[in-house]
Amino acid sequence: MNKTLSILALTISLISPHNIWALCSDASYEEIMEWDIINIIFPEYVMQDSENFDYLIDDNESIEFQNFYNPYIPYFKKSPNYGNIDEWAKYLGINQDQAYYLVNKSSKNEIDSLLVFGNCRNKKLEFANSKFCKKKKNALKYISYAKFLEPYMARESGQDMKQWQEYEFWYYWDYSYCPRKKTVHDLDYETIINNLIEAYKAQKDKELKLRYGYQLVRLAHYKHHYEDAVRYFDTYVEPLKIKPEIYYYALSQKAGALNGLNKTLKNNPAEEGNSQVAMDFLRVFSKSKDLKYSAYLSLRFSENGKALENLYNQSKSLNNEDACSLYFLLGHDKFNNPLNELEKIENLDPNSTLADVLMARYISSLKRHYLGYKLEDLEINNPNLGQALKIAESMRLKSSHKDFWNLCAAHLNAYSQNYPKAKEYLSLVKCQRTVYQTHIKLLSCYIAILEPEQFDKTTANVIIKQHKEILDEVSYLRAVMAKRLEKEYPLIAFLLLHETNELGLSSKKWTDMIQYGESKNHNEFDKWLLQRCKYDSNDAYSHLALSYLYENNIPSAYKYKEYVKVDYELKSVLCYNIAYISKKI
Repeated sequence: MNKTLSILALTISLISPHNIWALCSDASYEEIMEWDIINIIFPEYVMQDSENFDYLIDDNESIEFQNFYNPYIPYFKKSPNYGNIDEWAKYLGINQDQAYYLVNKSSKNEIDSLLVFGNCRNKKLEFANSKFCKKKKNALKYISYAKFLEPYMARESGQDMKQWQEYEFWYYWDYSYCPRKKTVHDLDYETIINNLIEAYKAQKDKELKLRYGYQLVRLAHYKHHYEDAVRYFDTYVEPLKIKPEIYYYALSQKAGALNGLNKTLKNNPAEEGNSQVAMDFLRVFSKSKDLKYSAYLSLRFSENGKALENLYNQSKSLNNEDACSLYFLLGHDKFNNPLNELEKIENLDPNSTLADVLMARYISSLKRHYLGYKLEDLEINNPNLGQALKIAESMRLKSSHKDFWNLCAAHLNAYSQNYPKAKEYLSLVKCQRTVYQTHIKLLSCYIAILEPEQFDKTTANVIIKQHKEILDEVSYLRAVMAKRLEKEYPLIAFLLLHETNELGLSSKKWTDMIQYGESKNHNEFDKWLLQRCKYDSNDAYSHLALSYLYENNIPSAYKYKEYVKVDYELKSVLCYNIAYISKKI
């Protein structure tokens, strides 16, 4: 079995059977097909938690890929800032969709109508009846005031933001990636600050007090009043001693203000072993559900781009959770080999989903590395593969995420061409979720194609009986099968990836096609293939006639003129020309 074919073919097990477009190579199959991958199914396990979604995307992906899953757009989800929304839903006693609409989508006028009249005309807010509005009056007051502030909650781009576009705004309400015309400089700053402080003091509920405190910190930060922002956090946020999601929103703003203050003072406390900015952003990354990616970007750009390095120097003082976050981010930035950092996370917390993400990225990186090269030039020459396999086989015993790590071990053993071991681990994956069941089908079919030393139509017939559904859906698996068949059955290899009408204008190809299509000895594989490639006897003879005509073999073309499917008048002219040239009339 060709080793180079093995490493190529396994990549299919990382690709979704849906949303794949392929540009197939010619019938010689000397080059691998080029892919636009829209959905990578392998890491979908960790993608179920959208807080981890962004880390599965490589910043060096193709432009087409980035345009679809732009890694600088946080939370490519229909329901952004879901951690905050979950807490609103619980606080207000409503479901998540209702909370999302009330907090993120409703207008300030609608909220004000609820406060004044106990209802509004918007049917999506019917749940907010008079009883609800009376009971949750203070919360609605906060939401109304926050909606007043929201259009202004953007800060102007500064020198520290040159890495991004001219304006880059992180929104509390919707995380939309678009510039606003208003900024905090359009507000009466002192009046707003005083109003927020009065509302904070008048409010008895700690959760609402915390939200007013967050608004204070953010406003001062965006106004570039960095000392005030840090002071407001210490005065109005930290003393409440509660840490729901909104606390980490405030902590992120405080860390940003502290970073700005250090730059203003041309001071870098991290040089003295005290990286508070980095520690705050790391804590946001560890604890927040909504702000992980923004915290990651902040760690990349704060403290003159050395925040992660400074944290590493303080790593001995970190608790396990923060240490796992740090090693994850270091492994993420060392994308080609995150395995050393993955081992450190394994030793600290084998149940950390961050370990899952790093392994998913590693396996996906192998897939990307081997796409786009000629088959003959490929070799399994990844010095980290053994290390990855060792980690996966260890984690499948240590971690509570048994199915995920058994699946990883199956993939990596298949990369190593240890197919019996790969099948053993695959059989241990018991999860019934669609993503896992699809993977079992993909990897099982892949192994069935690659494992046999000899591969012919009989082997293909056995495989089609077991894996017809997945072969119908996944063109890459058909490409792998085609590669195995191309020397002995070049026509069949072609038909695995093309329809019959793509054979071109070669009379030899069409003669072979008709001979294969009209054979009386078709097995199940042949019947499936002829149906897939849309073989039709009349069409085939029509193409054959045109091919002969194209080759100036007029006598042969004349034999099949009745099959040529064109307009009647054109057909008559064609037949006349064939007859005239061949001196039949």
